[in-house]
Amino acid sequence: MSSSTEVRQTLRDRVARVLDSGLPVLGVAIVMSAVMWGGGGWGPIWMAVTGLLLVEAGVWRLGSRVMHERRYMPLRREVQRFTGLARDLHHATAAVRAEDTPASREVREAALAAMRSSLDRIVAVAGKTEEDLQAEGAPATATARAVALEGAEGR
Repeated sequence: MSSSTEVRQTLRDRVARVLDSGLPVLGVAIVMSAVMWGGGGWGPIWMAVTGLLLVEAGVWRLGSRVMHERRYMPLRREVQRFTGLARDLHHATAAVRAEDTPASREVREAALAAMRSSLDRIVAVAGKTEEDLQAEGAPATATARAVALEGAEGR
């Protein structure tokens, strides 16, 4: 990682931390000023609503979410796919327990094989960005990689 990238990341982290801690403080200050110095009419109400929204933004740490940059998206996509496969395995296992037939066991084994294949893909993409995978000549998306790997396994 270059030093400019590290500086930019550090600056981004600092700004996110300031936003996360500063938004609630600013929101409380706006609400208090609306209550203490607000005159009649809608002005103080809108100030209070704005202040409460800023407090909520700080509580939900929206600063970190806005300033965050995901770098390892291939891993994230594959882990999400693995989670879906875990659900499939759960349903298939429940079906085997409900009615133990060769067809239900075959579905369970297929789900288990798909999970093992996904785990291999997780290991392959761990620590790699989209750019790293493109430089290696790998397909651009997790789905394309999954199809490519499953096609290679079927040969």
